[in-house]
Amino acid sequence: MTYAELVGKLAAAGVDSPEWDAALLIEHFCGVTKGELIANPDRDYRSEALESAARARAERYPLQYLLGEWQFYRQSFEVTPDCLIPRSDTEILVERAIGMLPPGAFFADLCTGSGCIAISVLCERPDTTAVAVDLSEGALAVAERNAVRNGTEGRITFRKADLLAWTPTDVPKPSAILSNPPYIRPDVLAALSPEVKHEPRMALD
Repeated sequence: MTYAELVGKLAAAGVDSPEWDAALLIEHFCGVTKGELIANPDRDYRSEALESAARARAERYPLQYLLGEWQFYRQSFEVTPDCLIPRSDTEILVERAIGMLPPGAFFADLCTGSGCIAISVLCERPDTTAVAVDLSEGALAVAERNAVRNGTEGRITFRKADLLAWTPTDVPKPSAILSNPPYIRPDVLAALSPEVKHEPRMALD
């Protein structure tokens, strides 16, 4: 499969950014750099992994889940179908927290998902500590791995809890509460993009 063929396949399937997605898939599954891809635009990439990923992406399975990781703020995070895919608009919350948390702050990240919010703040503010809470055991497992991946595991603890019923007794009073909670009404879910429908419903509704 050539780059042009993959672009055409994704474009025909209605993928919003077929050129971008095709490049990332080839780079990831074929081990080539962007420079090599540009220098050899007609190269035929014979890879079963790429073929499988191309079929899945053409069926509108999220690119981020296929790659298994995604950039958020200044860090790289593991992402799986157990957690919401980090989105760039959420970086605004991270930036505000970095600038507003007092020295030595302890903060709570509710509905942590992949842990991208709390971990990004901890990376930029080494004087802070955090507790990250989620109801999903799968999401918490991803978040714990992301803490290790980004070197913050010693400054963050994880709790499985329903935030509406959580009565923390084993953590200090936080200086701040950060959260990107589920906020999509059930009646709107059917109108979402095919990609979003692959994300965990409990992180959306």
